[in-house]
Amino acid sequence: MKNTNAGHGTQFGSASMTRRNLMKSAMAAGLTVPVLGRSSVSAAPHRTVLQQDAEKPASLNMLYATVEADVEAIKLAIPDFKAETGIDIVLDSQPYDALQKKVFAELAVDSPYYDVIIVDTPWTPALTGKLEPLSGYLTNEALNDVSDPALDDFIEKVFFDTAVYNPTSPHLQFPDPTAIDVEAITSEGFEIYGLPLQANALVAMY
Repeated sequence: MKNTNAGHGTQFGSASMTRRNLMKSAMAAGLTVPVLGRSSVSAAPHRTVLQQDAEKPASLNMLYATVEADVEAIKLAIPDFKAETGIDIVLDSQPYDALQKKVFAELAVDSPYYDVIIVDTPWTPALTGKLEPLSGYLTNEALNDVSDPALDDFIEKVFFDTAVYNPTSPHLQFPDPTAIDVEAITSEGFEIYGLPLQANALVAMY
């Protein structure tokens, strides 16, 4: 996931690939992946645009939340991720309020430091101009290690509400959020800015 923008909870593989493996691949590619209750992990600012011959990085810098997104689970997964991909994850976790300030500050100056960031869904519309869209990665197998990402493994409502935005008018909603089709999304002028990791259900209790 590239540090460029993120949204609620959004790499590539075979048709039978699960959402968990999809996420692992996306992270390996340095793409964005949304997280938190209403959050997403996103790619960092534009610094590598579809470079097919780029060498695999030795490490990726990841900006993440703390207990709000179960950071301890991420820490436990890092060694397995490195063993499988050869890429180390340098994790920087921040409490929710500090995370928001950090994300906006890093992207405001086009900092290239973080490769993967987690953002809360409501932040995404303000960040679309700073995040690198993932559509090109999801449709070009030369840029990832998965030839047929199982995007239908995501819940359509969650995916479109948290990861799909119009680059110039991020307040607009995709007109037909019934099936996750990358070409259909881009043909309507929209882009995919993240891969949903978590989505919360709001409840009222008394």
